[in-house]
Amino acid sequence: MEEDLFDLENDLEGAMRLLANVSESADITAEKLMKSGHVLSEVFLSLCCTAHTAWVLLNKEIQDGFEWGKEATADSEKQPPPWVDAILKDSES
Repeated sequence: MEEDLFDLENDLEGAMRLLANVSESADITAEKLMKSGHVLSEVFLSLCCTAHTAWVLLNKEIQDGFEWGKEATADSEKQPPPWVDAILKDSES
């Protein structure tokens, strides 16, 4: 289980870095589109907001999962967040 959590932590950190890079690149592209007055600039800006919101929500879920992992070793009755439970069950099968 510890190895699964370690692998999960590494995978999630990679996903967070990737999503942060996508969000940053999207912000730069949206800024360029806004300056050019391109018709898609508003749509792209909306997508940037969505990407940033996804990053914030994913970060919150990851932090909750890490907190659960730290507390779970001390309290075996503590239930994992649903996404952690699903990943751990999938890795067992």
